[in-house]
Amino acid sequence: MKYSEANDRKVFDWKLFLNKEKPYSTHELFNASLIAGDWHTCPMGQQSNLIPRVESGFWKGAPLDGWLKRDGYAFHNQIKKMYHAKDETYYDKYRLKAIELVKRIEDRSSLVIKRLSN
Repeated sequence: MKYSEANDRKVFDWKLFLNKEKPYSTHELFNASLIAGDWHTCPMGQQSNLIPRVESGFWKGAPLDGWLKRDGYAFHNQIKKMYHAKDETYYDKYRLKAIELVKRIEDRSSLVIKRLSN
């Protein structure tokens, strides 16, 4: 089960959002930056609820794995940069980096789950 589902949160499809062909509206980017800033709804929220996480306080939901935490935080920053980008070149650079981070989060999550089962 995904972490977001286990915590009664709506799953946000980051791959669909980041691969959208039409340009994003300012409203869509603003909402995405808010959603990306929550461990329940960022790409980490789409990962297994078996991944060890912070259970309370400000960082509630953050993975205990340092690599996942770093990449989740970096993902949020890329989405915020997309929202603030004035130039299409930089905008695309941030979007492509966010896509790369989603893949890294998925790969690292799989490794963490594999290590837990051993």
